[in-house]
Amino acid sequence: MWKNTVGSTRGRRSQYGFARQRMLAVAGAAGTALLMGGLTACTDEGDKPQRDTGASESPASDDKDEAEEKDDTADADQADADAEEGSGGTFAIGETAVYDNIGLKVTISDPEVIEPQNEWDEFGGDGQIAHVFTIVLENTGSERYDGDMTIFEARAGDDGVEAPKIYSSELIGDTLVGSVLPGKKTTTKVGFDAPEDAGSLTIEFTELNDWDSEPAFWTHEF
Repeated sequence: MWKNTVGSTRGRRSQYGFARQRMLAVAGAAGTALLMGGLTACTDEGDKPQRDTGASESPASDDKDEAEEKDDTADADQADADAEEGSGGTFAIGETAVYDNIGLKVTISDPEVIEPQNEWDEFGGDGQIAHVFTIVLENTGSERYDGDMTIFEARAGDDGVEAPKIYSSELIGDTLVGSVLPGKKTTTKVGFDAPEDAGSLTIEFTELNDWDSEPAFWTHEF
């Protein structure tokens, strides 16, 4: 019994030590970029996220009724309004945020709910729900994109309480993105622990390769 307990404790320390080292590495890279005064910025004016409407674009059919046309117009107007907001665009889960100047598309898919598998899994406890989202980054530019210079954070409910990020190599894997080649996509996962009575979870995406770019927000209702 004593040997098993020691092994479990060492495994726990090893897991969290590894996660801490990776987080410190990303933080160090972000700090270096900040000290360089934004030399990696892609545009002086910054990049505002816009909705990707390409997938839904199609020629209007003769039998398309007026109500549908009004809905399409309203969606387009909303997308333009979001792009002009100083706080960045807001998106529904499943929608794609497009950063034209950076050459980046970001899509967040519906989450899955996970439960703790080990005694050191500090998520999904009493009154909490662990949500894991699938993230797809697409590099539409002409140069390699540094995906590790991206940050995902979340807040829960109307009060916007912090939703801690989940770290589990067994259930989520390595959440660092790495490099994305031009014309390629990469898929990763990110998880957040939220109170089960919060009712919603808002994810904020921040792009650190361009310090002038604005964040994008996705809201998941549950």
